[in-house]
Amino acid sequence: MQTALILMTILGCDDAVTQCNYIATASPRYTTVALCDAASAGQLARFTDAGYPSVVAVCQKPAETDPQQTASVEKPQSLPETVPQVTAEPETQPGIAARAVTLISDALPTLDGIRTAIGKPSHYASASYSWLARKITD
Repeated sequence: MQTALILMTILGCDDAVTQCNYIATASPRYTTVALCDAASAGQLARFTDAGYPSVVAVCQKPAETDPQQTASVEKPQSLPETVPQVTAEPETQPGIAARAVTLISDALPTLDGIRTAIGKPSHYASASYSWLARKITD
């Protein structure tokens, strides 16, 4: 039986926590996401002078690769000699007004997004992934 290895990555983010940059990977490794999540507040306290308005701790399992996928490379199949003819109907695009409304509504923040940005530091945890954000105030 293999023990799970959970890593905590520290990211520095803008005010809205939409653009984040890697700062560090915490040295302790954890056996569960819950243990990593519990230690994240203490780790975040070490990065209050990181130069970002928000600092985020992300706890997750590292990407797993299948050794069979990396060891063997399949030979590509040859293309069929005859290519079937496909007739496509021209797609109808929405009018300029509909595209403008879609563009504006996608750019505006949602009510939940505003509550998250203005409210307390956010905290999310699940079975395989968690993160904790702390707003840094002077």
